[in-house]
Amino acid sequence: MRRSWVLWLGLSTQLWAIGGPVPFVPAVQGDLAPRGLPGFYSSPARTAAPGFALAAMHDVGDVDEFAYAGYGEVGVGPLRLAFFSTYHGLDSLYRQSYSELQTSLPVETPVGLFVLGAAYGLSMEWLPGAEKWARHRYKGGALFLWRDFAMGGVVYGFTDGMDGYVDGRGGLHWEPQGSFSFFLEADRNSVWLGNGIRFRYAELDFRYGFPDFSVSLLLRAYWEGWFAGGLAGSGGIPLMGVFSGKTFAK
Repeated sequence: MRRSWVLWLGLSTQLWAIGGPVPFVPAVQGDLAPRGLPGFYSSPARTAAPGFALAAMHDVGDVDEFAYAGYGEVGVGPLRLAFFSTYHGLDSLYRQSYSELQTSLPVETPVGLFVLGAAYGLSMEWLPGAEKWARHRYKGGALFLWRDFAMGGVVYGFTDGMDGYVDGRGGLHWEPQGSFSFFLEADRNSVWLGNGIRFRYAELDFRYGFPDFSVSLLLRAYWEGWFAGGLAGSGGIPLMGVFSGKTFAK
């Protein structure tokens, strides 16, 4: 069986959650994380964490599925502006170029921080040597942060209705200042549990999916802003790989 690989190269001030750019790549730290660079299923309602990243992904199944992506995020006053663009292929049968722009606005309330977000995505899809078509995708999200807790939801869908319905997911994240974190996310078909353990120079994150069991693991070590690690997954489409990069001081 052909070995799969995932190469992450990132520079970010808070690179806690790089979202998977296509459906077969999981966001190990959760799609409703309160901060992090965007992904295909990630909520646009996040607090700003300026940075950028590059990614390349490959599966290990019987078909040749791959994706290459670039991410970026900036803060403009209170606004968060983020984008990612990806090139996705499936054997010699299918190609997709997908780009998404996200924005969010935090609002202070007497009891916590409320964040509203929206996103627009343009998908250019084609069958090599044959048909081509364009699709428009929209997202809307909301997030409420209170102390160490973040509760939110996101809805998304293509305007052409080819997927049959507008879908979404909701969840709860708990991220105390210490070394442990936890999240629970769900849509109409699946539930995901995740937990993270952070040490002085390392971070270990897990993501479990049910009822079709899957597990993903992310291990990262860091030193004076530099980090390196690996990502592996099983269930659905298995993944293996490494990543490296640098973060900047807040």
